[in-house]
Amino acid sequence: PIPPSVQAASWDAFANLVSPAPTAVPAGLGSAGAATLSGTLNVHATNGFAIFPDLSVDQAATGYTLAATASGLTGDTSGTFDITP
Repeated sequence: PIPPSVQAASWDAFANLVSPAPTAVPAGLGSAGAATLSGTLNVHATNGFAIFPDLSVDQAATGYTLAATASGLTGDTSGTFDITP
């Protein structure tokens, strides 16, 4: 799994944490190539944060990003990260 656990925050237009999120927050690879993201891909936010405890990527490479979106919320993409063997 990707350490530490990946977290996505749900904010409203006034910079307040939204809890719970109106729907499940799905995570996906923003830049994947042929890689696959595995683990718990859909979670509900608790106290404004969706925590993905066990995400993993099946191929070593550089420049991956994660994307999180939810119905009614603006999506966002992480900074880049690398998976090494």
